[in-house]
Amino acid sequence: AWIIGPWAVGDGDSWMAAAVELLDAALAQLPPNVTQYEMCGDIANRRLADLAATRGWTASEPSHFLLADAGVVAAWPADAGGQGASLRTAETRDIGAIAALHDVEFPDTYASASQLVDGQLDGSRVVLVAVDSHGGVVGYIAGTVQDEGEGSIEYVVVDPAARGLGVGRQLVTTATRRL
Repeated sequence: AWIIGPWAVGDGDSWMAAAVELLDAALAQLPPNVTQYEMCGDIANRRLADLAATRGWTASEPSHFLLADAGVVAAWPADAGGQGASLRTAETRDIGAIAALHDVEFPDTYASASQLVDGQLDGSRVVLVAVDSHGGVVGYIAGTVQDEGEGSIEYVVVDPAARGLGVGRQLVTTATRRL
């Protein structure tokens, strides 16, 4: 489970008490088969780090966030400029190729390649693939629109052989516009 927050007011002990209560309430909502947790917060937020430490959780590799509103996205150049790849919506036939990338970069994550593509097919996710001139998948991106209307990119992977060619930029730019 990827836990975003908790956000609480107060200082010192009052903050910790409120944060622990919120965290416990969130964890209680999870299905029993969820046994791995990751807390999302700014790495400079010592209170979140202290809260995580009370659970025995340790820091992992940081994730990065791009925050852009519709005005910023509209100002991006129309051509994202990925060399040697074209983008299209993911299809059932892409599951194996996406899984080959996904399972290496995101082992034991909450969504499989099949679930991502199923989400594209049922309209709950945006999933795009980057394909080379031979039709081979060299990258993918998956995202959702949250209930409050904000888009969120969940996964983006470019095959190591295709990195440095602008494929990632092309995937992020196009998916962000769609979200």
